[in-house]
Amino acid sequence: MLSLKKLIWHPDRVENEKKDVATQKFPIISKAYNIINDPAKKKFYDSTGLLDDDWDKVRRSKEDAQRRCIMIFQQKMAQLK
Repeated sequence: MLSLKKLIWHPDRVENEKKDVATQKFPIISKAYNIINDPAKKKFYDSTGLLDDDWDKVRRSKEDAQRRCIMIFQQKMAQLK
């Protein structure tokens, strides 16, 4: 289904008036498709809610990483209640 959406929103396959929207949607759909089809990326996303590039941004500073870990921990604890 996602591969079909990927084709529907490909900027080269839409009418001129939809090109701007397609240009915005296509990278998002492509990223989702790549995550779903890569077991390691899917597992990482399913367990953290983060994308690979999101995690790289978090690692830039110790404080950001600590805040993110606390947030993930709190989310997981809330799910247990």
